[in-house]
Amino acid sequence: MAGRPAGFSDGESDDDEFFGNYEAPAPSLPKLRARPTFNPVPTAQVVKKSEVDLDDFRIASMKGNLETVKSYVDNGVSVSQVLRSGWTALMYAVSCGRWQVTEYLLENKANVNFHKELFTPLMAACASSHDVEDDLVKCVEILIANGANINATERHKVTPLMFACKEKRLKIVQTLLKREEININLQDHRGWSALMWAADKGDGAIVRTLLEHGEKGADTSLMSASGQKAVDVALIAGHKDVAALLDLTLKPQQESPAPAPPPSIDSIATVTELETVLMGLDLTCLLPNFYEHKMNYDSFLLMDDGDLDRMGITQVGYRTRLLSAVKEIHTKEWERGSLPAIQYSKYLSCPEATALVGNLAIHGRYMLASVAYLRDQIQRKPRILQLGMETASVHALSAQTQYAMKQINELQSQLKFLKLYLDKVQDKAEFVPADLITEKNNNRDKRDQSFWRRPWGRYIVMALVAFTGGLVLWNTPSRLLQHSTAVLLVA
Repeated sequence: MAGRPAGFSDGESDDDEFFGNYEAPAPSLPKLRARPTFNPVPTAQVVKKSEVDLDDFRIASMKGNLETVKSYVDNGVSVSQVLRSGWTALMYAVSCGRWQVTEYLLENKANVNFHKELFTPLMAACASSHDVEDDLVKCVEILIANGANINATERHKVTPLMFACKEKRLKIVQTLLKREEININLQDHRGWSALMWAADKGDGAIVRTLLEHGEKGADTSLMSASGQKAVDVALIAGHKDVAALLDLTLKPQQESPAPAPPPSIDSIATVTELETVLMGLDLTCLLPNFYEHKMNYDSFLLMDDGDLDRMGITQVGYRTRLLSAVKEIHTKEWERGSLPAIQYSKYLSCPEATALVGNLAIHGRYMLASVAYLRDQIQRKPRILQLGMETASVHALSAQTQYAMKQINELQSQLKFLKLYLDKVQDKAEFVPADLITEKNNNRDKRDQSFWRRPWGRYIVMALVAFTGGLVLWNTPSRLLQHSTAVLLVA
């Protein structure tokens, strides 16, 4: 379900598991001995029961069981209680279109702008794939009436309007556009606007609605970080009718001054990532300090107490939040949502392939920073390897490191041959399958070419020629003698 934690569906039962089996197969690790339990007091059972109760509260919110939700609230469960995956009951309710539960939670002071990594309840409603759009529209109206920020952006700078366009929710788009404060031309971390998202999905009704909004409508001249306009996005996605509609709207604007060149992808990614983290920590007041010391997101991931001292950040609360955030980023479990959605029913375009490899490069950057962070931690305090050994030992860490090296070596090999192929065909009109490019063939060609250049190669050929000539000369005299004898007898 778009915009919801992986593994959930509208008809989820109590026995459903939250996480799917998305992890890559890990190497077999040494079995660890469990720590002996000396205290028989059933503390663990109490915690487990509490977790189950909260999970029942979550499921009741998702299924729209208002009476069950009320009973939990009446028994002391906070309406803003953080549940599985960091979501609140309000976020689960709106993502399933349960507007009665949504209304009740907000009446009881649920935080309408609570966010999980800047992802808000309004975004959860707009990004939902719930079957009945009218239910979602009702939830959106209730959220907006209670002060939801319709121009909020999540960590990738995506707005509720962009989510609605991505999910092809015309009624939700129309509901959002009724608000005067909405900014229709905001752009996400790739430079995409809501109009570009609608063009990519080929939804002509939403595209027309955006174009006809207000006095000017959506700006068709906006360009993404890769230099594409909405009409280009539609053409790449194969939506010719939508592209024609956008082209008609774009033509009268061609006489206007050309828009400023879009910022580079690197600058967008760097600024956005750093700003996003500090916004999530409510520490945007430190942004000037970070920029003054030329701190970007990469250096933020390696930040320690010494860096904070050099930056003059002395507040204990600020330091704790920053260093805890760095640790959380490095130790956060990998999610499938970190990868771009690929439509396997059609071929990728060159811009899409470029974006895919660019995404891999960003992941590589993060991995490099995480390894550097780990090495720095171990070098500073080697004793940390002794902490928690009852759960995972140094042998387990070594095994995981070996497995990671194997995967990265395989990735390097695949990228290497892709680069060889691209270098070979980049200036040619016709391309050949990449599988034909191998280092072995290249080396063999070189050996074949170098054979005639070597002295011993020429000697072998000359010897063969001499041997063949000798055989011819050896056979020739006998044939001449036979011919002479025959002539004398005749005479």
